[in-house]
Amino acid sequence: MASSLLSSEGVAEGQRVWIKNKSSDPREPPFLAGTVVEADGTTAKIALDNWGSGETVAVSESELDVANAVSAELSGGEERAEPDNCDLLQLSEATLLHNTLLRYRRDEIYTFTGPIVTSLNPCKPIDGLYSTERMKAAKPREEDELGAPNPHIYSVGANAYKTLCETGRNQSIVVTGISGAGKTEANKYLLKYLVWRASKEGTESSPMAQTVLDSTPVFEAFGNATTVMNPNSSRFGKFMRVLFDDAGCISGANISTYLLEKSRLALQQPGETNFHIFYQLLAGLDDGALAKLHLGRDSASFHYLTRAGSGVREGLDDVNEFKATHSSMQTLGLRPDDVFSILAGILNLGNVTFEVVEENNAERASKVSNPDVIAKAEALLGMTGLSRVLTVRRVQAGARASVYEKPLNPEQAGRARDALSKRVYDRLFSWIVKSINECVAPPGAAPPTDGSRVAGKWIGLLDIFGFEIFSSNSLEQLLIN
Repeated sequence: MASSLLSSEGVAEGQRVWIKNKSSDPREPPFLAGTVVEADGTTAKIALDNWGSGETVAVSESELDVANAVSAELSGGEERAEPDNCDLLQLSEATLLHNTLLRYRRDEIYTFTGPIVTSLNPCKPIDGLYSTERMKAAKPREEDELGAPNPHIYSVGANAYKTLCETGRNQSIVVTGISGAGKTEANKYLLKYLVWRASKEGTESSPMAQTVLDSTPVFEAFGNATTVMNPNSSRFGKFMRVLFDDAGCISGANISTYLLEKSRLALQQPGETNFHIFYQLLAGLDDGALAKLHLGRDSASFHYLTRAGSGVREGLDDVNEFKATHSSMQTLGLRPDDVFSILAGILNLGNVTFEVVEENNAERASKVSNPDVIAKAEALLGMTGLSRVLTVRRVQAGARASVYEKPLNPEQAGRARDALSKRVYDRLFSWIVKSINECVAPPGAAPPTDGSRVAGKWIGLLDIFGFEIFSSNSLEQLLIN
């Protein structure tokens, strides 16, 4: 986008303009509004308002963006805000951001920019924002030409569904933004809209459509976590193809996932947490079930739930979320009891500690210092011999492929424990995805393998990661960025 949209005649005294804010303070806006008090065709003096505290600055006219007259004029004490940024007479980065901000302050979080819908996370509930009435009112942008545009996430879904039905061409909706922008919630509402729209606007949805919806709580429980930016952040990428038959009804779905942030299992950034499912498990199971799994209510008693991160999980109801997750797992045939045993095994495995066998040994060979805990982990995971596996490394070398064993010190054994835990969780997550795909495959159709084409008509929903930079970045985070 051009830095300035000034005409060749420059600016005139009294004209409203925007200038780039050179402050590095993230609490300040990127652009400052002001009024031209003097201009000579090359340099202009601008009297700043609001953040500028009325000071006057000299700025090159080439660095100015003209403010929109309709946005600068007051009507009833409020500035006018356009529902579509493309309707702004002066369109620049500054005017686009200001127009979007005006709408946001009025709880109008969606704004068109042509066919694109921009949204700002309100971080609060807004009455009626996702009601059935809003679904009924949703239209593709081009159908709003005769009336005032009504930007909404449902408008994107309406456009994709209409185009699919009219042309037969597959559609994809890309939801992207920084961490905490609301991508996961946007995808949930898009899926909710497509289910409603495909059920012929209000009639009871098909069993298959409901099954597709049931996958959402499971993916959030096993793939989402609390971060500094977002209490319900997706820690994996997901591309869901919602399949439709010739009548426009949902016939199934197919899900591909990318780059699960496995490193979060064993180590979290300060102020962050592990995956939701672990906290749901401790809060939602009854005392008898917890005892059988060698678990307790207090998450602080588990190394993997307190390691570096100690994020506050505000706004999350683990008991009710667990009920939703458990119910969806049963509907999808995900064998909750077996899955919970694996999760409990991972938590117990994380509590396994190591110590040096002989202090004076140069190799500092290690042994498990709490064999009762590793025995519990073995029983829950269905494994044996973990004590030796985690404390000894087998090395193959030489032309004859000779194998010898090298003892691990306590630090190395701890890393081996964490690597095993991450591998088990990754395999569990992959099995969940595979099982859900089998459950939501159209009747009589074999679910495609990774990388194969999906037959039939579909609308794709892409929920991709938000860009983040931490003080310590894992390989997964670097790949995401």
